[in-house]
This record gives sequence, C-alpha cells and structure tokens, in this order.
Amino acid sequence: MMIEYLNECMQELLAKRIDLQEALQKNEGELRENRELIHAIELSEDKSYESFAPRNYTSDRNEKKVKELKSDQQQLLENDRSLKKELEKINEKVERLESVIRAEKEKKNQKDAETRKKEINDRIYGLAVQQLTGVVNKMEICGKLMDVDRDRCKVELKNLSGIVRGVIDELNKYQM
Repeated sequence: MMIEYLNECMQELLAKRIDLQEALQKNEGELRENRELIHAIELSEDKSYESFAPRNYTSDRNEKKVKELKSDQQQLLENDRSLKKELEKINEKVERLESVIRAEKEKKNQKDAETRKKEINDRIYGLAVQQLTGVVNKMEICGKLMDVDRDRCKVELKNLSGIVRGVIDELNKYQM
C-alpha cells in the first residue's frame, strides 16, 4: 500500500519534471530567437547611413525595438533561472523518493522472507507434532502388547525409535 502511494507520488513528480523540461526548452528557444533578432537588427543598422539619410526614422524605430527585445531577454533569463532552480528541486525530490521507495521495497522483501520462514517452521512443527502423536499412540499399544507378545513389542519399539530419529533429523535440517 505504501509503495503504491510512493509510486503515484513519483509519477506526479516525473510528469512535473517533464513539463518543466519542456517549458525550459521553450524558454531557451525564445531566448535564442531573441538574441538572433537583436543581432540581426544591430547588423542591419548602418551608422554611416544616418549621415546621408534625411531622417532618423528607421534608426529610432530600431533602437526602440532593440530595447524592447533586451527587456524581453532579461525577463526570459530570469524565467530560465527560475525554471532551472525548480527543475533542480524536482530532481532532488525524485532522488529522495527513489531512495525511500528502495528502502520500503527492502522492508517488504524482509517481511515476506520472515513470513515464508515462519510458514515453513509452522509446517515442520505441525509434521513433527503429527509424527510424535503417532509415536505416543504406538507406545501405548506396545505397553498393552508387552504382556501378550514381547517379540512383536520389541519390533514396534525399534520402529518407533527409527521414527523418532527421523523426526529429530528433520527438525535439525530445518533448524533456523
């Protein structure tokens, strides 16, 4: 249950990271276009042209446009820094969440292993109890047979001894 919730949180963070990366790429593209446009306007402006032109009409318009573009560029740079910081925070959260998920999975695996170990121990205990109950029943029968048929009683006691040794060996095999 906990791991599923953590995985949902991880998916949300990853989706947010993708959105931020896309916004960052878009912002960087706008910055690049802005720089190219400023560069193009500055290259097209010929200072010697002003001395021969009757008016300053185009030059003034270009200067205003360059100022606007530089202002936009500052805004884009601030936005770029902000997006990078936010992306860095998301990446840190993703890393922390990944380590928490790993730790939770390890805990779950340990609990599962302990549960399996307990189930195996319970089965072995159940089998041992069942076999020992059979031994007790046969011992009671041997007690009654002792008066009637001593030889058969000895054979049964040898069989019981083998069964008890087998139970002991099984228990020693799975001793944990």
